[in-house]
Amino acid sequence: MWLSTAYPTHQTSWSLILTTLLTFSIFACHPSSADEVTEPSEGTGFPSNGFTRMVEYPIDGVRLGQGWHDDQGEKAQAVCIDFQSEMDDGQEQSMNMEVVTDRSEMMQSMNVTAEMQVKAIAYEVSGKASYAKNVEMKSENMNFVAHALVNNGVIFAAPSEQVENQAIALTPYFRNLASRNYPEFERQCGEAFVSAIYSGAELNAVLSFAEQSNSERESIEASMKGSGWGFEAEGAASQKMEQYSKSSELRISYYQTGGQGNPIPTDQQGFVEAINRLPQLAAEAGYNYRIMVQSYRSLPNFPGQRDEPDNIFREQLAVSYGRLLTIHDEITEILQDLDTNDEGWVFGPDMNGDSLRVLQDEIKTKLRAQRALARRCAFSDDEEVTEQAPCELPADLNTMNDYNYSILLPLPASMNDISDSGYVEHINPEIIDYRVRRVSEFRCEDDLDDPGCLMNHEIDKLFTSLNEKVSAE
Repeated sequence: MWLSTAYPTHQTSWSLILTTLLTFSIFACHPSSADEVTEPSEGTGFPSNGFTRMVEYPIDGVRLGQGWHDDQGEKAQAVCIDFQSEMDDGQEQSMNMEVVTDRSEMMQSMNVTAEMQVKAIAYEVSGKASYAKNVEMKSENMNFVAHALVNNGVIFAAPSEQVENQAIALTPYFRNLASRNYPEFERQCGEAFVSAIYSGAELNAVLSFAEQSNSERESIEASMKGSGWGFEAEGAASQKMEQYSKSSELRISYYQTGGQGNPIPTDQQGFVEAINRLPQLAAEAGYNYRIMVQSYRSLPNFPGQRDEPDNIFREQLAVSYGRLLTIHDEITEILQDLDTNDEGWVFGPDMNGDSLRVLQDEIKTKLRAQRALARRCAFSDDEEVTEQAPCELPADLNTMNDYNYSILLPLPASMNDISDSGYVEHINPEIIDYRVRRVSEFRCEDDLDDPGCLMNHEIDKLFTSLNEKVSAE
């Protein structure tokens, strides 16, 4: 279930919610510190020889040991291995919270895979991916994603006692099929198999603070990321959330899985109770929320070695689309404000409503091209995918580094030291700080290899390009 609510909040309720979070949370600013407890590895999640990685549990269900089409993110129809089922008991409880600056980062924080993100671009999806696709996220707000997880344990494929040397292995029939007709083997078995199924209860929440002032943004981040997180009733985090809730400037939306017959929260007290009951819901009616898929190439009787398909373009496409869509949505909101004579935005040189409309059309054209690529490449065996039309992201559609677009947007007038006159001649330093530097810092915290994590000289180059634009006028 998911719910999006903007409401004033009573201090006692926030005290309950924060105290409850403490009872089962392991807090971190970066997902790795929490995920190390419940997952073997995150990284990019893309295949290499003998890959093993986590995937969201499919909405139509899947059996342990069943084949998996990794490039399509879908189950195969056959079980092609000999194995036996084993189970580990006991609950693990964790929570992490991080700042997100665009829709792609939000999806990644919720562990929505790149394959599912690409599908969400081109098709209707369900479950957590549908929530992440539709939840409101404004780039001008200060956005946090909180991911709470109660893991009941894992059902996993273990070596079969019926197989020589007691190993997980391809059945004789499918081993022979892989040797003589590998394309047919992939059609029936996929490239991998489901090696583990995780169940429990999961809650993803998006906390969005409506604040544009640089100094206040820093204050919010410091409060939420303070030592020990400060989630006691009188702590900095609870006080900050209380402050913004009273003025209806804090919006919370969330998606929960696990439990059976639990009421849908309609107010804050219901939200508090949903968090409080998460461990109990996991124990009483755990929900299969994630699977581990493992390449057949890791099996001892796999016939020969073949290169794994290169799926890195799916990550590039998912991130590029998510970041470009975030900028498009912000432009739409700015133009709507301008149509109502709102003076809440400040333009720099050669920036106005007309220039935004031209930029929006350019972005919309690229979004359509990215969507067409996603539609064609969501299934790699589609007959439209050929050597002449491969599943590769062209350079002009790769917008993982999106700053050339974002620096062309105006700034919120509520920022520190920004006039509300509608135009500021020497606004370039503020544009770089707001649109580039702070976003790059958040992305660097999450992943130093992110193309959106800029070196200082790259930021200086963007600043120079803005100054040259002014000088040329």
